[in-house]
Order: sequence, then structure tokens, then C-alpha cells
Amino acid sequence: MDEFKVVLNDALLYTYKNKRVSTRFDNYKRDVLSSKIKIIESHTYKPYKKGIEKQPDKRLTIISYSHPQYKPYTKHTQGTRQKKYIHEYDIILVLQKDTNNEFSLQSKVKWRIGSFKKWDSNPPQNKIKTIYSVTKEKLKKRFKNDIVSYNKEIVKLRKNGKYLDVGDYNSRELGLNGDAYWRDFYLQKIHNCLFGPIWNNSKNTKEPKIQYPFLDKHMIGIILYMIKKNYLKK
Repeated sequence: MDEFKVVLNDALLYTYKNKRVSTRFDNYKRDVLSSKIKIIESHTYKPYKKGIEKQPDKRLTIISYSHPQYKPYTKHTQGTRQKKYIHEYDIILVLQKDTNNEFSLQSKVKWRIGSFKKWDSNPPQNKIKTIYSVTKEKLKKRFKNDIVSYNKEIVKLRKNGKYLDVGDYNSRELGLNGDAYWRDFYLQKIHNCLFGPIWNNSKNTKEPKIQYPFLDKHMIGIILYMIKKNYLKK
């Protein structure tokens, strides 16, 4: 495994101090189901050989869940929160012990939020409730001036679609987190802290002023969980 470069606390502080990503703390409190965070697998690496670059000490596979509280999910709110739609992510966290031979916020890390699959920017129309413009154009040609039939077909498509939009499809069907996939993976890759491959191998176009790997809402929840359970020292 390549050299570890990023210290967990550095990524945490960057997330806290940079106004472009500090909202992830609010998003964690708003969306993440902290009580459901669970470590499902723990792998301890064999001690590295003398003279060979230091390898990681432990790899954790963790499950994290969230009830997204933003559009379009909030259209389905019952009471104060929507609970109809839940996102579930497998998260891999690889750690090196710190200079005190402990796992702590001073440990160097690699991580991955979500699966190893590729993002699907064009799920089948019958899978999502959001209507593509190309679909609308085809229906307009099909029904011409018959507005009633056109509207009925739109309603039917929205009713039959399982997922709200492209993001919801990728989250629930493919296990991909859009925030991590589009904003963090590239930064993690160039700073050598992404576990696994990257498919969107291009510069961050959504938030170009984010210059360092940050912790998304699920990683924040996991770090707080691990500190609380004494798996990580402060």
C-alpha cells in the first residue's frame, strides 16, 4: 500500500475551519443516524518488515446510515423529519498507529465513503421520478397537442419511479455518496488517502476552492463514534 500522508486530525481541522466544508458538521447532526453506526469487520495487518516502508496497522469496514433532510427528500417529510428514504453506505477506514503506538486523531489514514462502483449519471427513466428533458421532448412529439395525455404520462412515470433523482438512485442502488464521489475522491487521491480506485479522475469542478481532503458527514459521525467507544484516542 502506498505511503500514508494525511493525519486524521488535519482532515478534521480542515473540515472544521474551511467554510466551504464546515457545513458537514451540521449535515452530520441533521442526517446521520449515529445510533446505527456499526463496525462490521476489523482486519489487523501483519507487522511490517524492517527496512520496508511502514504499512497500515488496521482496516475497518463500517456501515453508516442517514435520513437526508434536504430537497427533494423533505417533500416527503412527516412531522419534523423525513424517514421514508434512508441511505446506507459501506465505509472503509485504514489506520496507522501514531507515534505513541496507539490509534488516535494523530494516526495517518486512508478512507473511502461508499462502494467501489462507478457513478451512473443517466439511470433508466423508469427508475427515477425526475423526468429527463429528453423524455419530455419525446412525450411532446408523441402526444403533440394532447396536453392531458402528456400530463398523465408524466404522472405515471413519477409514480412508478422508485428513486427520487439521479443522486438518490446512486445512493440507494449503487451505494455511492455524491459528496465524497464528486468533491473528495480526487483530493483524497492526490493526497494519497483514498482507499481503492477513483473513476472520476478529474479535478474537483463542483467546489474548486476546496484544496484538501475533508471529512463528509458520515466520516464525522464515525470519528465521533470511535472516540466515544474508545477505539480512537483524542
